[in-house]
Amino acid sequence: MFARVQVPASAPYQALMLPDAAIGSEQARKFVYVIDQDNVARLRYVTLGQLVDDLRVIKDGLSAGDRVVVNGLMRVRQGQKVTPDEQPASPQASVPAAKAADKTD
Repeated sequence: MFARVQVPASAPYQALMLPDAAIGSEQARKFVYVIDQDNVARLRYVTLGQLVDDLRVIKDGLSAGDRVVVNGLMRVRQGQKVTPDEQPASPQASVPAAKAADKTD
């Protein structure tokens, strides 16, 4: 007999969430590209949390006001000037991590 059990490991907290496809990998480190005020792409290393549907919890490395590249990750490079096409965050991206952790399969 087998069972799949999810046990919350931490107290509820607010978290930033990104599409898992926006996260790149470099050896053992994970990163995202953040667009600065001059529209230049900057590499930022992040600490990942759990995967909720297709969104990944970002534990450390980003702040709420950062603009993150989510499409075209293969074409952007560190220090490259970009022309951002900004999209608002999806409503699901603002779900608190605690609420997402309460979901069961």
